[in-house]
Amino acid sequence: MRLEQFEYVVATADCQSMSTAAEKLHVTSQCISKAIKQLEDELGAPLFLRNKYGVTLTADGESVYAQGQIIMQAVHTLRKAYALPNYAHDALKGPLRLLSSAALSKLVLDAVKSLSTKHAALNPSVFIKEALELNQYLFPYHPELEDYDFILTSMSSKSLPNCQLLSSRYSIYFLREDRLGVQMSADAPLAHMDKVPLKMLTALPLVAYVTSPSIPSQLFQLTEDFGVKLIPTFVSNSPQSCANYVKNNHAYGLVTLSLLDESLDMPADLVVIPLKERLSLTHLMLVKKSTPLPPHTKAFCQLLLKGFPAYRKLY
Repeated sequence: MRLEQFEYVVATADCQSMSTAAEKLHVTSQCISKAIKQLEDELGAPLFLRNKYGVTLTADGESVYAQGQIIMQAVHTLRKAYALPNYAHDALKGPLRLLSSAALSKLVLDAVKSLSTKHAALNPSVFIKEALELNQYLFPYHPELEDYDFILTSMSSKSLPNCQLLSSRYSIYFLREDRLGVQMSADAPLAHMDKVPLKMLTALPLVAYVTSPSIPSQLFQLTEDFGVKLIPTFVSNSPQSCANYVKNNHAYGLVTLSLLDESLDMPADLVVIPLKERLSLTHLMLVKKSTPLPPHTKAFCQLLLKGFPAYRKLY
């Protein structure tokens, strides 16, 4: 158990929304969601119920919330008694240049917003390219990338051996995103299921989110690699348009945590049921090496890593 987990539970319960709690605490909603899920797994009980209006505490959640209030009040009292500064007062400053693939840009922009809100002297710049184009700059390495402190892109695990060529310039992290599910109307025939088998989707109307009309959907490519070819009936580069189509046409959409977030203005009466199969997208995070690593670069790296269920440092 960690102190921040109780802080997140208390804030989420008070706000009745993870995204609102994230704004209040200046973190991303992915950080809060992951931390609460880890606490639920450790306790062996769900703490929140999610609905179209936000989140509400379960019976176990009420108990943890009460204890969390006591813990956070004790922490507040200690900080006040010993004149300890809040973490938000630790200033980060300076330029930070970030390059992200389009599919992951929302995660990067959310993290930038979180840090910038807390640290006014931070001066971040975010640049976005399609993953295919960005990866062509990485292999072979293009000198233009020297301008960036941080790079985040999606990449097949088959390309990982090539990363060693970049290890002299970057600390390289391998990220796995495995919270994949099927978005549907709450009254859809599959909405009662705990998990949806992938093959069941082959005969259903499907929605595909793409970052560009010329770039195939990563999720649909992933299912094909798994041996199940899915053909979308609707394609859009807007997550909200995809969700609207799902709701208005009794369709189904493949989603992942980098697209599905409470902060997005999604239609009500939609639910997400996890896939039965354990599929995962793979990403790379490259942090320019420096001795010592600038505090603002380190803070951004740590914040983004909190949003992923699994990661490891390669080089």
